[in-house]
Amino acid sequence: MSEMPRSQSGFTLIELIVVVVIIGVMASFVVLSIGLGHSDEVKQEARRLHALIELAAQESVLSGRELGIRFKEQEYRFYTLDYEGKKPEWRPLVDDEHLSEARELSEQIELELYVEGSIIDIDKPLEKGVHVFLLSSGEMTPFELLIKQHESGLVYYLTGSITGKLTLQLEGVDDV
Repeated sequence: MSEMPRSQSGFTLIELIVVVVIIGVMASFVVLSIGLGHSDEVKQEARRLHALIELAAQESVLSGRELGIRFKEQEYRFYTLDYEGKKPEWRPLVDDEHLSEARELSEQIELELYVEGSIIDIDKPLEKGVHVFLLSSGEMTPFELLIKQHESGLVYYLTGSITGKLTLQLEGVDDV
């Protein structure tokens, strides 16, 4: 008498792995199509602004020219002090690959600026000058910039000291 083969029940390991891979790929597409979460967006913008100000401060020292930053509620831009005319004048920085463009923020993110402990009304148009100086000596205007995201309630603090040191902190957290 020959034995009849038993019927198999369940799935093989390979079938399970294929299903897990397909689910992983589909989940990746869903995450990519949704985009960054609001908390990731404000964190990314805070880190970008921190890196750009550090870059501008280093550029100021290396090139021996004075740079500055002008903030608005939904954007910021880097400027250079131009000595070409009768008197020095702040002009938008145009000859730098990373610092030349005005940086617009998403509607979810708002900036609040304090210079030497006093709040600055960045909604009020600034005709001349800049809010923060980045000097060729390595010094900068002491400031605190709050980068807020209303929906999540996250607040990042970007602080610059007169010695040129920058720190970025999430409200209530020591290291970002």
